[in-house]
Amino acid sequence: MTDTGVQLSALTRSFTSRAGTVQAVSDVDLQTPKGSFLSLLGPSGCGKSTILRILAGLDTPTSGEATVHGLSPAELRKEKSLGVAFQDHALLPWRSVEKNVRFPFEVAGVPVDKAWVSELLGLVGLESFADAKPWQLSGGMRQRVSIARALALRPSVLFLDEPFGALDDMTRQRLNLELQRLWMEQEATTVMVTHGIQEAVFLSDYVAVMSPRPGTIKEVIEIDLPRPRTIDLMSTPEFHHYVDRATQLLFH
Repeated sequence: MTDTGVQLSALTRSFTSRAGTVQAVSDVDLQTPKGSFLSLLGPSGCGKSTILRILAGLDTPTSGEATVHGLSPAELRKEKSLGVAFQDHALLPWRSVEKNVRFPFEVAGVPVDKAWVSELLGLVGLESFADAKPWQLSGGMRQRVSIARALALRPSVLFLDEPFGALDDMTRQRLNLELQRLWMEQEATTVMVTHGIQEAVFLSDYVAVMSPRPGTIKEVIEIDLPRPRTIDLMSTPEFHHYVDRATQLLFH
């Protein structure tokens, strides 16, 4: 293990189809410290999710390297150090909320930490919905279950792919506060893919702004704002300085 969080070195991913070769990500270099929160921000199709999938071991690069804490995606999975939550919460519809959160223990073949599962349900405000099925929950509640499940094995690395992308602004803001609190308690090295400029600035230590395909890093913005961050912070000149910088990079 090292003090380096995410490290991408000359990361490139190309896809070949009948129409020819498409380069999704091109020669990406990026490094963050251990325990930091990084957002990948960019237009649709710029390769944000491709990078996340490579980091999570769900895809392999055409060339280059991706590590977290000095470990490859396969090593992270082997160590059960990895938690993942997607926009499509992918909850098992036939299982209760509690049994969905327990599921990573079963997959990993380790005893269920019942006290931690109960605590997680409390942390995401769903203890009274432990026996409910996913279809009985709102979209925001399902996303909270998904994040609780991602944290079940106390991962040292957390990947979030547009976790709140399908939610209304009010729910999204509330869950951003929730996610910040959980992240501060867990101290996991986190990478989030988002289209939301304000969301990226609010949650992150670093925002990597990407170019349209083939995706490259235009600039990594270091967000120097105090934590815990509050909704009031979003109306300050300091916050808008970062939002304006990210916006400028995205649209020019």
